[in-house]
Amino acid sequence: MLMEIEKLNYTYPSSGEEAVHALRDVTLSIEEGEFLALAGRSGSGKSTFVRHLNGLLRADSGDIKYRGQPIYAKKYPLGKLRQKVGLVFQYPEHQLFSRTVLDDVAFGPQNMGADKSQAEDMARKALEKVGIGEELFSSSPYELSGGQMRRVAIAGVLAMGPEVLVLDEPTAGLDPYSKRQLFALLREMQGNGTTIILVSHSMEEISEYADRVVVFLDGTVCMDGSPEDVFSQKELLDGAGLEMPQIMETLWKMQQKGIPVERLVCDEEKAAEEIFNAVTDRRGGTNA
Repeated sequence: MLMEIEKLNYTYPSSGEEAVHALRDVTLSIEEGEFLALAGRSGSGKSTFVRHLNGLLRADSGDIKYRGQPIYAKKYPLGKLRQKVGLVFQYPEHQLFSRTVLDDVAFGPQNMGADKSQAEDMARKALEKVGIGEELFSSSPYELSGGQMRRVAIAGVLAMGPEVLVLDEPTAGLDPYSKRQLFALLREMQGNGTTIILVSHSMEEISEYADRVVVFLDGTVCMDGSPEDVFSQKELLDGAGLEMPQIMETLWKMQQKGIPVERLVCDEEKAAEEIFNAVTDRRGGTNA
């Protein structure tokens, strides 16, 4: 098991008002190479949770193990963990700060101990992976489009060679083309062995790309399973303040009208097959 989270609790510091219990006994395992999506309405705890995965926040109680080693152990090297578990924030372009694109992406490797030449080489390879051409290397990050800035920020994490890439709402504000490019990159990375953890409010994105969905509610894990398993449980989704992906909701509404849809599925082709079978069955079959 890549990561094991056991009974994690975290309360945000209070300034006299009632304390906010952001995480309550969260227990979760993360497998190597999976594409895990975290869902939940705002304030459910998912963004707080991912900030614990590389030690940016420290739990009040509970434990996190990375490859079997407790990260809260006295001599555990948190600096190395943050290289292995890379976190891309909700607006990653806010992480950009250097004079040029190349300098910005090379900062992480240099901070890890690489010399300037090595760091720039690592930065070039990371920028190529995200589709940023050499003609932009000497540009200011702030001269780029929103989608380009997002990719540069991701390259800054990739340059450190993470084993786990955590992305908190990475498609916020992106146009459809940039979103497709980003997810194509994430699929490619997963295929090369990187574990992807995605925080998203988009049930369509989650249902299309994730292998597994974990739903947070009031700081706890309330659902955990495949996209079809999770999104087919309408009452639990409603309780968590989430909606079904549109494809599944269409199938569910057909069921409510008495149309014999057998399964609620996320895949468009499978959904089309379900609709065809349900309609022909309702008419008495194709041979009727």
